[in-house]
Amino acid sequence: MELFSVKRVMYEKEEVMNFTEIYYEKVPKRLKELRKGRGRSQIDLAKMFGVGQRTVSDYERGVVIVPYDRFLTLAKYYDVSLEYLTGLSDQPGNFPC
Repeated sequence: MELFSVKRVMYEKEEVMNFTEIYYEKVPKRLKELRKGRGRSQIDLAKMFGVGQRTVSDYERGVVIVPYDRFLTLAKYYDVSLEYLTGLSDQPGNFPC
């Protein structure tokens, strides 16, 4: 029984590490790539979504966690899947209708 608990804790720790790696490494890069691919500045994007330029910059630097509703809005705008936008997939897919 003790061994099972240790394995479970290690599994949960790996999951957290994977989330951290994905979120703080992949998401910021992906957001920046998508924005630049559309030929938009941070200021353009900020105006479109009603946030400050600093907020967009913080998302792209991984300083601030992007709220879920903002992920939905960004995925729809870029027409990519949430899995792609959040770094869980390398296939852009399309935003679900």
